[in-house]
Amino acid sequence: AAFSSKATAHHTSRLALMEEAASKGSDDAQAALAEIYFMGLYDPEAKADFAKALPYVQGCADRGSASALNMLGLIYKEGHGVPVDLKKAENLFRQASLKGDFKAQSNLGELLDPHGKKKSRRIEAAAWLIVASRQGEPLAVYRTNELQAHMDSKEWNKATVLADEHQAKIQQK
Repeated sequence: AAFSSKATAHHTSRLALMEEAASKGSDDAQAALAEIYFMGLYDPEAKADFAKALPYVQGCADRGSASALNMLGLIYKEGHGVPVDLKKAENLFRQASLKGDFKAQSNLGELLDPHGKKKSRRIEAAAWLIVASRQGEPLAVYRTNELQAHMDSKEWNKATVLADEHQAKIQQK
């Protein structure tokens, strides 16, 4: 028990130093705190604290961080401390996707719904999942294998062409 209280005190003091650095404008400290609070990494028994994460995530997203844009998209998609806003989540995932973030590409593909009723969204969803799967994102690899087996071949071919177009845009940035 004594060890765990020492470890918790050590975590708390490091966290306080990071928060101090973040308050003085350190982008690195803000990015670290965004991830720490978003993932619940600040204490061995902690859970995600989206209320604490949100200002750090928002600040990093405002500076164009792809991973923060993806995290913010997840916050809005799931309604973690904010009202659910799927349009905002889609926009954030799209911004991060165009910066090359494979997690955001996979999240965007899922949000666009590759099994939905609207053909153009199905194709775009599959395209983003293809882009993410080409980078080895595990869920996207699984989903693209599933889609390729069940999707109409014309739609699959359109999705593949669109994925190539998306990748060309990402490489230009």
